[in-house]
Amino acid sequence: MTDDRDPRLAARKLRALIESEAGEVEATSTMTPAVVDALVESGLFRLLVPREFDGLEAGPSTIIDVCEELSFADGSVGWPFAQNTTVLAYAAYLEPEHAVPLARARAAAGMLAPSVSPTRRTAATASPAAIPSAAAVATRSSWAARRW
Repeated sequence: MTDDRDPRLAARKLRALIESEAGEVEATSTMTPAVVDALVESGLFRLLVPREFDGLEAGPSTIIDVCEELSFADGSVGWPFAQNTTVLAYAAYLEPEHAVPLARARAAAGMLAPSVSPTRRTAATASPAAIPSAAAVATRSSWAARRW
């Protein structure tokens, strides 16, 4: 993460880019590659990833502040960002062999959706997603329970 690991500042620094891409985001109903790349490079997609997987493991107020900052720039970026980072938080509840690929994902949208093939390549991840379905996630929560 840039900016001495201050996610709020990193989000704020993306405002001009996000605002400049807003028309394209609206027209295509998806974040542009430039916005996704900037979010990846800033480390913000790792906001809810546990520290043990090189994430930020941010607290609730930081998470809300970052989502608010990105949504201020463009709500059509803030909303999917919030959903994507929430998916990455599941790394805390998976067995390590499943958590590591999820935590290292470039972006995680769709990785746990039962209707998505586990080997589907997406523009966001640019690699096969070897992650179990959402149904399998529920059966692997014992590791997370042991952590607490």
